[in-house]
Amino acid sequence: SDLRELAGFADVTVALTDATALLLQSSGVDSVRVIRPAVPLPEAQPAGAYRQRLAFAHPELELGDRPLFVYPGDLEFSTGAQTFVDAAALLHAEHPEARFVLACRPKTEAARVARERLRRRAAGHGLVDTLRFLGVVADMPALLGAATAIALPVDSLFAKVDTPLVLLEAMALATPCVVADVLQLAELASLGEGVRVVPKRDPERLAAELALLAESPSRARRLGAGARRTVASHFRPETMAAAYEDLYREVLG
Repeated sequence: SDLRELAGFADVTVALTDATALLLQSSGVDSVRVIRPAVPLPEAQPAGAYRQRLAFAHPELELGDRPLFVYPGDLEFSTGAQTFVDAAALLHAEHPEARFVLACRPKTEAARVARERLRRRAAGHGLVDTLRFLGVVADMPALLGAATAIALPVDSLFAKVDTPLVLLEAMALATPCVVADVLQLAELASLGEGVRVVPKRDPERLAAELALLAESPSRARRLGAGARRTVASHFRPETMAAAYEDLYREVLG
């Protein structure tokens, strides 16, 4: 298979998730090791501190203490952004105070075209004043830390890593995440707390999950604390470094 040919030159192939390891093994790749990625675990801060930073970096958001939901995913290779926009419309009908941000830097002309198509879709939903498209984010940690939740309802991880680092960075800042039931993303939920899974291409289920967080700040805080614990347990830099050191020693004999 193509996967076997791709990995065949290596003594050991490293996968970032169990799901991809199983895919490689089922394709005939014999020696596969799972080593999960890592992000720093910054000192815990109250969400209000991140919101103050975000207000300075992006005053146009006019956030205040409103619920904020962020989509930091791809515009071009999945339906995730469209699902997020449609879910935002459903949630806005019940929670007009909520705010939505697509933090996506369009890297290609196709992505720019997709962004304009989404702008028109959002306008058609009446979201002109409540949904913003941010390209380059001046202070991404502030946006992630200020969010009520990060939503990544993608149906494909094409051209992305198995465990998008932006999710781990948000979780390290005690922000819960809602992801689609793509195997590699759903695996993140199985490792601990703080990640909720919804069916892909299902804006109704996504909106319902986000509504629970908009309606209950205590639930959002509890899930956020669990997300931070999950990062601390499974995605620490020292753990990743030690695993690669052990692997190099093994391969070098």
